[in-house]
Amino acid sequence: MLEPIRLNPRDIWPDEAKDFTPWLASPKNLAALAEALNLELKFEAQEKNVGQFRADILCRNRADNTRVLIENQLETADHTHLGQLLTYTAGLDAATIVWLATEFTDEHRAALNWLNAMTPERFQFFGVVIAVWQHEDASPMPVFTVVAAPEDWSAPAIPTDAHFIVPSTPRQQREKFWNDFRAYLTEIKSPLKPMKMPPRSYLTFNLGISGFKLSAMREVKKRHIGVRLYISGPDATAHFYRLLAQREAIERELGTPLEWTESFGQNPCRVTLRKDDIDLTDETAWPHQHTWLAETLERFTEVFVPRLCEETVSGP
Repeated sequence: MLEPIRLNPRDIWPDEAKDFTPWLASPKNLAALAEALNLELKFEAQEKNVGQFRADILCRNRADNTRVLIENQLETADHTHLGQLLTYTAGLDAATIVWLATEFTDEHRAALNWLNAMTPERFQFFGVVIAVWQHEDASPMPVFTVVAAPEDWSAPAIPTDAHFIVPSTPRQQREKFWNDFRAYLTEIKSPLKPMKMPPRSYLTFNLGISGFKLSAMREVKKRHIGVRLYISGPDATAHFYRLLAQREAIERELGTPLEWTESFGQNPCRVTLRKDDIDLTDETAWPHQHTWLAETLERFTEVFVPRLCEETVSGP
């Protein structure tokens, strides 16, 4: 049996803008990239204008409704595209940036890793190699390989045809933490139903109310767990301030102060409660942490949902 042959992507897509970008923007192929990234993407725009430039593909992250920028380069990564990435990120207020290229130098992988380490927590930068393989007479098979990613990123639990970064022990531990938490919620018959999201530093819960979501969070380095209400959409700021006007009553019902964070642009507003000085590497402490997260999520639901229902009825 012959070995697979690696093809030149330019033989498949001669023109990056006219051939490759429309191919990637199609639902099937965008879903394949999303699976490799362990994200849920919703297509928003193609060839989006940013000043004198055009961003290739713009999506939404279904987890938090933030923007995802995809920049295509059917050649080895270069400084020009790195600069364009940063320009588009600022111009489009993107939180997730995906750079596709046929090859990444060590320097450009290092640049993406540096951006992941130095930018605020909400930003995440990915480097993805696009390759095309063909086995004998079979159709050419595009393959996405993640070569640079945020520190807390984890590869899909069930790999597809793409190649992935092998999860390190902390990533595997994080996946186990969230899987055990899901099992705990089932065991106690909790009404909370987490969304089918990849295990990251948070787990999202759909409240069934447009523009509002709950998340359970864990941050190993910062040594805390937490629960956060996300408020997104065009009326996010108005909804946030209407809830903020009830801050005293809300915090009295919950029995604790909260962290209220207004955001701007496309970023969701947030209301957060954290539990600090937590050792997330100690698996024997996880049951207590799971209990606190479940109880706090349920308290948030009890206190906020009636008010959120009023918000959606009365409007901003």
